[in-house]
Amino acid sequence: MNLKVIIVEDNPLTVRSLVETIDWSALGCYIAGTAYDGESGRKLILSEKPDILLTDIRMPQSNGLEMLEAVRDEVSECKVIVITGYEEFQYAVMAVKLSVFDYLLKPVDNEEVIQTVERAVSVIRQDRELDFALVQAQTARRRAKLLSLLVNPAQRKQDVSTILDGIDIHFEAYYVITIQKPNGRIFTQENLNQLNNILSSTYRVTVFLLYDTIIALMMLDDRLERWKEDCEIMIDKICESSIDTLRMGVSELSYSLHTLNQAYHQSREALWSAALGQQMNHAVYYCKDGSHMCFEAGSDVNRQIDMLVAQSNLSDDFAHKAAETIYALSGQQFSRLRAMVALYAMALCNRHNIPFTTKIDTVMSDLWDVSDLEDTRCRLVNLNQALRVQQSSYSLLTRSALQYISLHATKGLQLSDVAEELHVSTSHLSSIIRKETGITFNEHLTEGKMTVARAMLSDPRVLVEEIAYAVGYKNYISFYNAFKRTQHMTPTEYRNKLALS
Repeated sequence: MNLKVIIVEDNPLTVRSLVETIDWSALGCYIAGTAYDGESGRKLILSEKPDILLTDIRMPQSNGLEMLEAVRDEVSECKVIVITGYEEFQYAVMAVKLSVFDYLLKPVDNEEVIQTVERAVSVIRQDRELDFALVQAQTARRRAKLLSLLVNPAQRKQDVSTILDGIDIHFEAYYVITIQKPNGRIFTQENLNQLNNILSSTYRVTVFLLYDTIIALMMLDDRLERWKEDCEIMIDKICESSIDTLRMGVSELSYSLHTLNQAYHQSREALWSAALGQQMNHAVYYCKDGSHMCFEAGSDVNRQIDMLVAQSNLSDDFAHKAAETIYALSGQQFSRLRAMVALYAMALCNRHNIPFTTKIDTVMSDLWDVSDLEDTRCRLVNLNQALRVQQSSYSLLTRSALQYISLHATKGLQLSDVAEELHVSTSHLSSIIRKETGITFNEHLTEGKMTVARAMLSDPRVLVEEIAYAVGYKNYISFYNAFKRTQHMTPTEYRNKLALS
């Protein structure tokens, strides 16, 4: 975009020469107006808000410096070039005080003016690029903080307050929509843009993509009493515009950013309910009493999985029993089977208080490819074997510590925080973690951060810099080095690998 130039000069011949003999478009500028005295110049400046101003000093009505002093608060970013025949010291001093960009003495030739304007243009563009970068960085930090509030569980009150510091988002209420395609199909950028346009038609929205799930944070300033009706209208539009079938889960209203994680999990629970009930192109609304289950089969499935987990042990025999039960409940429907196996596996880990280490995370990821009864048996046996190894090799203290680290890794966690939570000394905790796991507290902490980072890298719109901030690094370089050291590739290489797969 070309920059706006105004010339204020009482000599018409000088004005004409500047306007007609300089190729302003080649400089990335255009002449927005000219004036021949200080008062007319003042009005023109306030009206046009120029990027660059060329002005004389001695002019009728008011001189150029008086004119500048009158308008400087309104056009503080304007680069002022004074062209004058007066070299008096007091003029130069006042020009410096008014932050004049340059002070040229007449007679000047076009080349001198051109060089000065080129420098002014360069400075303006650099300033604007910096401003844009700062805005982008602020947006990235805000997105990172919001994503952290949404998906990172078990946040302490002081953690949330730290994340909220500087986020500058204030709405009356919020709710979360999670959206998936069946059978793990991935959303394209076109899908994301289309969904974002529909979701933002009624409320402010921030949209994230994590693996195969879109997370939409809806922010409401009004129409709270109609939020569900508005949501249903949006969902109808989404379904009408999409060539793919979709499943959607919607949380309850949340009235504070402090409870976004709860809203996120409500929407995920509703989403799984939709999957278990085979609801397509339909939103399931979370409700505490379970009435969001608009199909009896879904309620039965959840109850039976809960019963299965309550009776569970980590033997191979029980893995076979669980596989047969889940396969029967799924009705041999692949998408239901995958959803149920995932729910069962996560509940199993929680029941037996087993932290999500890298090895467990790998085994859990394999469950997403489950296909038939025999495959379900094999994968659940593998899961139980991994959980047994984890459980037998670590004491309760270590398992509790690792679980706590995985929940709080991105929150500036210190060894002393974990020790205080578990009521042991830092030296004892550090020693037992190193002895039983073979790696240090800091290495476990880094792995916890990397787990979150890998998930965030699946969204191509999330900047690597904002991921660095979200997982607890103060700058990009520290995150880059840690990621490359632990993952044996750069964050960008990892993201490209995900895209290819």
